[in-house]
Amino acid sequence: MKDSFIFYRSFYKALQKITDKELKADIYDAICELGLNENVTELDDGIGQMIMELITPQLVANNKKYKDGKKGGRPKKKTTG
Repeated sequence: MKDSFIFYRSFYKALQKITDKELKADIYDAICELGLNENVTELDDGIGQMIMELITPQLVANNKKYKDGKKGGRPKKKTTG
């Protein structure tokens, strides 16, 4: 479980166009659930589902980078003298 995730300006700009406050809140919750807990939330609304389909690949890639980074990175090369 992570304590933070990257929320991109493009996510914010896309959500600003949604006038239905309940739908907007559901999408924000789905984004946070995926970014922090890696849980995919199925939304009933077609627009909400469409937005999540666009955002999900970026959040999944970020979560993969986070996990890979926790492994410690590449091992140091042995130097021969």
